[in-house]
Amino acid sequence: MTSSHERSRSICSLLALLSFMQCRETALSVDYLGTYEYEEVKWLLRTEKRCSFIPYDTSEYFKESENAKTPCRIFVKPLWARDKEHEISRHHVQYHAYGAKYNYNFTTVNCSTTSDRKLDMLILCEGETVTNRTTCRTDSECGETETCRKHLDMDQQICIPTRHLYESCDDSSSCKNSECRGTDRNRSCQCPSGMRHTALNGQIECLKSNLSLGQSCVHDMQCKGTRNAERCLNGECFCEEGFVLQGLRCLPDRRRIDEACEGHLQCSGNLSLGQTCTFDIQCMATDNVGRCHNGKCSCAEDYVLHKLRCLPGGKRLGESCDEHIQCIGTVNAGVCCKNKTCTCNEGSINIQGECLQGNLSLGQTCIYDKQCMDTENGRKCLNGECFCAKGYVLQRLRCLPGNLSLDQACQHNVQCTATENSGRCIDGKCFCAEGHKLQKLRCIPGNLSLDQSCSHDAQCTSTENGGRCLNGKCSCNEGFALENLSCVPGKRASFISWITEEHGVYLMTGSGVICVIVICSAILVVLNRRKSGKMRAPTTTQHSIAERSGFQNIPNEIRLESLYSDPIDSHWRKEEE
Repeated sequence: MTSSHERSRSICSLLALLSFMQCRETALSVDYLGTYEYEEVKWLLRTEKRCSFIPYDTSEYFKESENAKTPCRIFVKPLWARDKEHEISRHHVQYHAYGAKYNYNFTTVNCSTTSDRKLDMLILCEGETVTNRTTCRTDSECGETETCRKHLDMDQQICIPTRHLYESCDDSSSCKNSECRGTDRNRSCQCPSGMRHTALNGQIECLKSNLSLGQSCVHDMQCKGTRNAERCLNGECFCEEGFVLQGLRCLPDRRRIDEACEGHLQCSGNLSLGQTCTFDIQCMATDNVGRCHNGKCSCAEDYVLHKLRCLPGGKRLGESCDEHIQCIGTVNAGVCCKNKTCTCNEGSINIQGECLQGNLSLGQTCIYDKQCMDTENGRKCLNGECFCAKGYVLQRLRCLPGNLSLDQACQHNVQCTATENSGRCIDGKCFCAEGHKLQKLRCIPGNLSLDQSCSHDAQCTSTENGGRCLNGKCSCNEGFALENLSCVPGKRASFISWITEEHGVYLMTGSGVICVIVICSAILVVLNRRKSGKMRAPTTTQHSIAERSGFQNIPNEIRLESLYSDPIDSHWRKEEE
């Protein structure tokens, strides 16, 4: 039990914190609602009442009481309006008991309807429930004086200090070899029916009483069920000194000639199992005894005592047996099963003739995959630890399906890896990674600028009016022209620019193409005129080749429509005119 000094110090610490919070109420924007009973506060937060909580009228939920068995002082923030409904969206419990402070939250239900007004609740309680902040899975993870149990107020198992006989207890504490009984306000650890309290190793324990000959025991006081068998020897009730075991009775031994007797062993002169001896040869009255050990007749070597019999011990895994105590030849194989063979203990599994711990969780030490069965889809022993099976990924101590493709159901980003550049789980579906867009079941880089490499128009979104992927590069939209790294409205400059952009004809310069077309046209004109005999006589005036050929009449810019007409006929018609 915690001393009154420690309890007083705990209360003082709590009151000091409350006083500080009340003094700083305005600065911290915290409102004090009152002091209420722990069970009533827990009820409020575990029901849908928390979804429509009206701070002004707390009498609807609980009664204020400064003399509560387990008082809880409630503070809230922010408070929109005391007469309006609020949803208690978050809460935190600080539980002060036995000089320690414990932090946790109650398990709550989801609200079917929610309020726009949310508030946080701080609950400061002071009571006698003894808990420990250490979470656990088995007793072995707790201290020597603790037990691993699921706490009623928290959705997890924690190490709870063990309570001893006659100490106070509640539903969250564990009574060692006893039961928590009594009224709600005055409960203590008490011996169950059929057991009695006994001082043992400095502690008062509850032990079974009135045990008969051969029953398991830890103290002589338990052995009252058989006359002259009030001794606990090697863990079993046995005949007292001066008596010999005959059948299921303890009879006076060493009867002399002509003295009354009820069995041969009384007259044999042989201190049967458990009797005082000096030499091994004296211990012949019980089968498989034959050994004088520490002044008492004991089972022979490699035999074990069980219910007044000496049975063969050291049985290994798979060997025949009659009782569990015989199966001690293989580690963790101490169970004699129904088919009378030694098998692995509960929680262990037979792997290649060894009993190894099974049902292991993620992260626990292992040797074989078969040991890792506690976590769903976590059945792989990797580098000496239980890990997720192939095709699954680890996320918050769970193994989730991995390597998912686009649009497959998911819970976390790490699952979405099958499609390149995906990696996001949005609204329960695998989606493209940030900066990428979905295009024909592929995630392609998005928001590209002009002249960046692309494969689809959807990628080119960085430059306004530059949403076209042309020849593997982001380009301006139709009807827009590039000017100072921007796409501005404009017409096509020439046929050359059109054919270059639209059809991918890469030319060195526009002027070079024009020259080739003009020269070819001039040659054809000359040949046609010679053939027809209509060529004009040369004049005495010197003219350039361009002038003599009529090049001065060729326009500097060839229009799009001229591409589809005969340039020679067009020029000839102009000559005739």
